[in-house]
Amino acid sequence: MSPPSWLYWPDSPAAGSTYLQEITWTMTGADTATVSSTGLAIINPSKTTQLTWSDGRPRIWNGSEADNYGASSGVFASAAACRAWWDNYQAEIRFNGGSWENLGDPVLGDEQTAYLNITAITSQTGTTFVSGDVVDFRIWDAT
Repeated sequence: MSPPSWLYWPDSPAAGSTYLQEITWTMTGADTATVSSTGLAIINPSKTTQLTWSDGRPRIWNGSEADNYGASSGVFASAAACRAWWDNYQAEIRFNGGSWENLGDPVLGDEQTAYLNITAITSQTGTTFVSGDVVDFRIWDAT
């Protein structure tokens, strides 16, 4: 399901820019994966379980980069502090090598103290991840 046409989804970083993090989940189940990552640990690259909160909707756990913004081991004192940190970023997601889909500027989600439940509508929304699915993320600064 695509987002409504009246929504504006920003483009990827300008030419010549780099992503702050690129991370891949190779799903081993509906909410478990093996993980590979390059760049900053914005999304926790060590978290391999509890990676979804609803069918086709990722849960992205705060990485160690959050500690530079007041978190302790990736956990903020409040959900509001977590939201304020995620407001620094935008992200894209890609399923099984398909098209990149924007997750918002800033990243759209329901914040908790240690993670963000992605609320952006994507082509995968409503479809459970299965073993073998490949989910890629790219993170960059919000505008």
